[in-house]
Amino acid sequence: MKNNENRFDTDMPNETLSFLISGLVAFSENKWMYPYPSTLIRARGLLFGACIEQGKFNFQSISDFLNLLQTPLKDWWPFTKLPDGIDPDIPMLDSQLQISTQMEELLLDLDDLSGNQKFNANELKLVLDNRKIREAVLKVQKHPELEDAYVILRRFLIENPWINVNDGVNIPNETVQLMGKISDFYEKPSPNMLHEGKYWLCPRCNGILIWTDGKSRCATKGLCEQIVDLTQAKAITSDISTLKMTFRKRVQLPGLPELDLYRELSKIPGVNVTLWPESDRYDLLVEKNRTLRWAIDVKDYASEFTLSNLLRQSKPLYMKNVKFYYVIPDYRERMTSGYLQNLRKLTPQSKIQLMSTLVREVTKA
Repeated sequence: MKNNENRFDTDMPNETLSFLISGLVAFSENKWMYPYPSTLIRARGLLFGACIEQGKFNFQSISDFLNLLQTPLKDWWPFTKLPDGIDPDIPMLDSQLQISTQMEELLLDLDDLSGNQKFNANELKLVLDNRKIREAVLKVQKHPELEDAYVILRRFLIENPWINVNDGVNIPNETVQLMGKISDFYEKPSPNMLHEGKYWLCPRCNGILIWTDGKSRCATKGLCEQIVDLTQAKAITSDISTLKMTFRKRVQLPGLPELDLYRELSKIPGVNVTLWPESDRYDLLVEKNRTLRWAIDVKDYASEFTLSNLLRQSKPLYMKNVKFYYVIPDYRERMTSGYLQNLRKLTPQSKIQLMSTLVREVTKA
C-alpha cells in the first residue's frame, strides 16, 4: 500500500500532466470540437479521481474545464505534489485557448513521453508551426503597412508547396519581416515521398505525393484523388524542400480554392478583387464598378456537418453596403449530393453560396 501511495504522490502528477497536455494539443488541432481526444478523457479521469480522493466531487463540463485551465495551476491542481518543472502561477491555456509556452517547452523536454505513447510529438510540432501563422497575422494587425507582405507570403506558400534547393530559394524580399527563416516553413522531404528515386507532383495541388506499398496519395486525404488522376503525376529529381505539413493543411490546401475564386472573379470586367483584406479578417473583398461590394469567406470542408459546427460558432461579418457570403467550392456538391442544402439547413443564419453561383451573381450585377 505504501508503494502505491508513493506512486500516487510522485508518478501520478507527472503522468496526469503528460496526458493533459497531449490531450489539449490534439483537442486544439481539432478546433476544440467533439470528439474529445482519448488522452484528454484519460487526463480528466485522473484529475477527477484525485479530487475524489480528497472528498471533492467537482465534475465539470468541458467548457468549465477549459475555463479552469485558464487559471493558475496552483489554484486547481488536486494532487499534493505539483508536476516537475512547472511554474504553478502560470495557466495551461491563455484567454484565447492557446497552449502556454511553458507547456510546449515542457513537452519538448519530456523525451520519454513519445516512447510511452502518452504524447505524439507530431501534435506538438503542429502547434508550434501554427504559432508561426498566428504570429504573422498578429504582426500585420499591429503593423497594417505589412498587409501587402502578408498577402505575398501567403500566396507564395499556397503556390509553392515545394522549393528547388539547387536553384536557390527565391523568396520574395517583401516577406522577410514576416517569414523569418526558410526552415520555419520548409523541411526536407520525408522518405515516403520518394518513389523510384523521384518525387511526384499532385496534378491538382502541385504538392509532393506520399507513397505506401507502391500506391500514391495526396496530403488532401482523398480530395485530389477525386478531382484529378494521380497516375498523371509528373516526376522531378531535384534537391527539394517541402512545405511543412502544418502549412500545407492550414495554408496551402485551403488557399487553393481561394486563389481559384480570386482568378475567376478577376476576369470579370470592372471587378477588382483584394486577397485576405484587413489582416486576413476574411478571404476576398470583391468590388465592381466601385459601387457594388462583396466580402467572401471560402470554406472547404469534406463534411457539411463539421463545417456547420464552425459556422454556428462564428460571428458573421457585417459591413455596411457589403454582401457577405460563405462560399463553398463546387466540387464539394459534386462529391456529396445535397451538401449545400444540408449545410443551409444546419446553419440557417448563414448566407452560403456555391463558388459558381457567386461568380454568376457578380458577373450579372
